[in-house]
Order: sequence, then C-alpha cells, then structure tokens
Amino acid sequence: MKKSKQYAVTPAEVLIIDDDRSLLFTAKSVIEGEGHHVRTASNGRDGLSMVEKKRPDIIILDLMMPELDGYEVCRRLKNVPASENIPVLFLSSHGRPEEKVKAFEVGGVDYLVKPYSTLELLIRLRTHLVFQHIQKTLNIQIEKRTEELCIDALTMAARLIDKTPTELKQYINKK
Repeated sequence: MKKSKQYAVTPAEVLIIDDDRSLLFTAKSVIEGEGHHVRTASNGRDGLSMVEKKRPDIIILDLMMPELDGYEVCRRLKNVPASENIPVLFLSSHGRPEEKVKAFEVGGVDYLVKPYSTLELLIRLRTHLVFQHIQKTLNIQIEKRTEELCIDALTMAARLIDKTPTELKQYINKK
C-alpha cells in the first residue's frame, strides 16, 4: 500500500474481534503484513477482557457474534474511560442503513460490509490511525498552550498586584 510521507503511521496495536476464524486469520495476516501487532478474540467477552489487559490503538469488531454482539461490545467499551477513545471499526455481512447508523450511534468510527476488500480494510485502518495520531498531537499542543497561557496570566497577575489602585484603573482602561 502506498504510504503518505506526511502522515507515516507507526506500528499500532490492533485488536480484531470476530467469531469467523477464517476472516480473523485473513485480516490478521494482512494487517501484520503492514507492520502492525495484531491480537485476536473470537467473541465479545474475550475481546473486552483483552482490552482491559492491554489497550489497543484500534479495534476491528464484528457486528454479529453469539452472546455479546458488536453493538453491546462497543457500548461497553465507550462506557469505560480507559477505552472510550479507542476507534472501533465495525465489520458486518449486513449493509442495511439502519444497522450502519446504529453502529455509529454506539460509538463506531467506520463500517465495512463483508466480504470486504483487504485493500479497503488497510486504507480505512490507516486513515483512522492517522486521525488518532493527529488528535493526540493536537491534544498535546492544546495542553502545552494552555499551560503557557496560565503561566502568562499568573505572571501578569503578579505584576498587577504590585500596582496602586490608580495604576490598576489606568492599566484596565488601556485594555
């Protein structure tokens, strides 16, 4: 797959949760071929347990599984602070609009219909990893700038404390 020089994706921790072992194997092989580390779970309970043990960067989640379906797994992930921001890409053999809408409503970021193109899976995976990287970078910049503004405000307040009431009025009127 062609890689953008501007947004190089570092190897990611990917968790695939799907009860279809052949699809698990295929997706795992293709994604590992791109340099990512992949863990797999064949049901929702095992997948949730794996997330608790080691947080993945992204989750690829089958919609229709026994016991816990993908909707419920995603709901549970989004209700836990440690996993609420993990992007969830849904896979399903159903492509009806109401199912897609529900997947987005419970917190999914994307939806692929089976059978899917492995190239499309890789491109969507890469896109969400780039979005995640950009979001993390922006959050770090926001935190840094907020800290700088707080320091500036405290410095300004300290300077104002040394002023007489008349000097303060004059200072405020200038602004």
